[in-house]
Amino acid sequence: MNSPNYSFNMYIIKPNTLVEGKYNYFNENIYKVLNHDETSGPFMNTDDAINSLSTYLSKKDFFEIKKIDFENMLCDIELFYNPNKLEGRRFQVKTCLDTENELIMYIFDASNRDINQYNHLASIMGPKIESVFGPVFITKIKKYSDIDLKHVDIEMNDITKIWLNLKQTIYWNFTDGLWTKEIMFNNNSQFNRKTDKWIFINIEKSIVFCKFRPNIEPMYELKEFLTTNLHNHDVLNDTFECIKICRLKTGEYISQELNYNNDLNGTQDYIKSTALNAVSDYEEYQVVMEALFQNVSDNLMF
Repeated sequence: MNSPNYSFNMYIIKPNTLVEGKYNYFNENIYKVLNHDETSGPFMNTDDAINSLSTYLSKKDFFEIKKIDFENMLCDIELFYNPNKLEGRRFQVKTCLDTENELIMYIFDASNRDINQYNHLASIMGPKIESVFGPVFITKIKKYSDIDLKHVDIEMNDITKIWLNLKQTIYWNFTDGLWTKEIMFNNNSQFNRKTDKWIFINIEKSIVFCKFRPNIEPMYELKEFLTTNLHNHDVLNDTFECIKICRLKTGEYISQELNYNNDLNGTQDYIKSTALNAVSDYEEYQVVMEALFQNVSDNLMF
């Protein structure tokens, strides 16, 4: 568990500033920053992209690094707002990233609704796009085990990884008998149910998209079949033309929802229906689902 006697670096994302009637914030078009033609597909070299975006953001006056003492963290944050008044704040915490190894979260004053304090970057980094007002304190937590969690220094690359993942995401793809990690745009443009006959379900923290072979009838117990045969390449290849496993960013809320509804199946159905609304509406809206998916882990899993 956390020891009260350690310090770590926290990034502070400053509010956007209003200059001559226009808000001065970072260029949200990642592909323009990367000088990449997105009509040719996603940017495939993610390491280069992350380094380029980190260089870009580090030159912007939107960030401040503050050394925070864990024992006095909330006090330090409150004093940052107003050194003369240590009260009147209503802090909320949002999770930007939740993987097997780390958490990246931000803290902000939910009572602040001053439009001049609007924080564009934080607004799109959260689990769902909503207005967030600054300053915003972003932290990184290392998961050493299920019970051993500790704040560690956050770096600019941690932020740019999340920013890039809003536009494109890494998923598991099964085609021609092999599982490979691939990159796709983080939106619903590749899942046209009407023309491509995609079937999709929620399994744990992932949405799984499947296309059956023409001679195979879609099965009722699809979830059980996929879970049982995830590593049986021959069985999968005989059954499916393609499978895509996309890690839900909203998957982290299953455990939270269980605090209010102890029906696990009902809770997973709620998460699934929320996450799949945009996919289901493909033919009507072509919704861009920024922040819906996060990169899959290195281990093939749901």
